[in-house]
Amino acid sequence: MKRIVTMGLALLVSGSMWAGGNGGSAGAFLTLPSGARSVSMGEGGLADTVDANALQINPAAMAGLERASVVGTHGAYIDSSFFDNVSYVNPKSKMGAWGVGFQYFSAGSIDKTDNSGNPDGSLDPKDLALTGGYARPLGPVTAGAGLKYIKSTLVDTASTFSLDLGVQSKPMLKDRLTLGLVGQNLMGSLKYDQESNDLPMAIKAGAGYEIKTNWTAVADMTFPKDSDSSYSVGTEYRLKIQNPWGVALRGGYNTRTSDVDGFTGFSMGLGVDHKDLTVDYAFLPFGDVGTTHWITLGYKMGGK
Repeated sequence: MKRIVTMGLALLVSGSMWAGGNGGSAGAFLTLPSGARSVSMGEGGLADTVDANALQINPAAMAGLERASVVGTHGAYIDSSFFDNVSYVNPKSKMGAWGVGFQYFSAGSIDKTDNSGNPDGSLDPKDLALTGGYARPLGPVTAGAGLKYIKSTLVDTASTFSLDLGVQSKPMLKDRLTLGLVGQNLMGSLKYDQESNDLPMAIKAGAGYEIKTNWTAVADMTFPKDSDSSYSVGTEYRLKIQNPWGVALRGGYNTRTSDVDGFTGFSMGLGVDHKDLTVDYAFLPFGDVGTTHWITLGYKMGGK
């Protein structure tokens, strides 16, 4: 009984709220967004990725990047939990675009109790994923795949492999509109002790539209396997300032946490770039539960 209670608590802390109450799935940290830019636009941007976060958002988008890039994200989550992501993508190799990434989630220290409610030490749930991805043009679209190795530690440790598959259109309507489709966590399950739980499988569809040269809008729909569907909308406006500096203002809305009390669903952030370096920040409130802060550092390679 004690093992069931502590495992259930750890699963809740390690991402079930972000997964939209997806209590039937393990590895809920896989639903966390990969970068601050996406977070600030309501987790949108499936069809409008601009850096190495494409590996996790939609592997097909790797083939559409203009330059190789590396990104590192830190998300200060609820209480003492946090999420880190590091990715590198090279879109210009002779065989096609490829990328590698590392994700890590820590739920912090959690007190556990015995069957009588007495203190019985603590545990430190944590999850990690190693991803390798490949993408290339196929006619009017680009197609990509990401193979993931996932390891999760609650009371026991479990591991598995999973797969993401994605497609993205080439720019349409005078290069203003891009469409994307991705299936995430299409296989795999984590088995703790005697109980096995599937990963949080989901199908996502998205669109990115360039309203003006410096103004972009995005909209995504998410269809999880075992929870309600959700949608997100977001926008990015790039301010014209003196080279080599650039500033982007962003905002968005996501319906995934609509059942959380208090101010939630909205997000905002900004980005600053200087030549090949970028810094993105996002603020995401979770109503009465708390707030989260995200920061991403990026570097694009091969520029003049």
